[in-house]
Amino acid sequence: MSAWQELADTGRLGNESSALIYATVRAVGRSFPPPEGYRTWTGDAVIEAAHDFVAEAPKRVLDAWLGAVDERSFEVRMQGAVRNWFRDRGRRTRLGRLVRRIREVLDDDNDFARTGNAATRDERWHLTGGPAAPTTATEHELLLAAATEKDVAIPRWHAKAKRQAPDADRDTIVRLARRILEAADGSVAGSDLARAMGHRLGVAPQPQSLELDEHDESDLADPTAEQAVEHSVARMTAHDIFERLTLRERLVVATWTESVRNSGAALGLGHSQAATLRERVVAMVRSELIDDDMAEVVLDELTTKAAEWWPSRTRDDNPPFQ
Repeated sequence: MSAWQELADTGRLGNESSALIYATVRAVGRSFPPPEGYRTWTGDAVIEAAHDFVAEAPKRVLDAWLGAVDERSFEVRMQGAVRNWFRDRGRRTRLGRLVRRIREVLDDDNDFARTGNAATRDERWHLTGGPAAPTTATEHELLLAAATEKDVAIPRWHAKAKRQAPDADRDTIVRLARRILEAADGSVAGSDLARAMGHRLGVAPQPQSLELDEHDESDLADPTAEQAVEHSVARMTAHDIFERLTLRERLVVATWTESVRNSGAALGLGHSQAATLRERVVAMVRSELIDDDMAEVVLDELTTKAAEWWPSRTRDDNPPFQ
């Protein structure tokens, strides 16, 4: 009996489906760090990660089974489910590290003040001299505030360095914190500050439904007046987003169909730095469009605008990317 058929017949994980999960975690996990406490992917590490996956992501298993039509398609969908779980888990770890990094940077800057206690997880940040009462701003408003910051630096990091590269340099964290707290007009919990900042940095967990990708041509050959207005608004939104992107971020959009390696070569960045920059661009665009009914049209307009901009940017008389 196959794992797919086992779930269909019994409605629960059995020997076959459990074996598939162990094998999938072992195969996919090689591209990710092992669980905390393990230096390599030992058998025990695989078992622990597989158990965590089942405990934390039962819906991913169900969705993989519901979308499959046979054993092979179930295996493929399970690979994607496990891979996305590893990615989300990594982002949660990075988000915790970002909370600590924010505390380290802002505690050393007189423009920011902290209330509460990190040990009891009730710390809140506000601008010095500004209102300390909890903000009434929504999470989406804080995400949009962070998205307006164009100057986001990717720290250069040696591949053999023992420590993991920071997600942003000190000045970037200060600029993002100021943007967010100005929009908040009140104090913001450390975790909420990190989450808003993390979307701009490509650190926070991202919704899976909005991807920056190639899209089909619109079938609206003769748009109605209402549709024409909607498309005009979409173009203006795309223009606004494009104008707030840095030169490197614009190039990421212009070369989205290229491999990360090719995009990095055009940017003058290494593979890992280019991948991080691409994550950040996607995070920024997602935070802008997550509630926009015309998101797909805006993405089409944005990628078209970037593609049209790119040839003029590559002229010999243009300075190199900084």
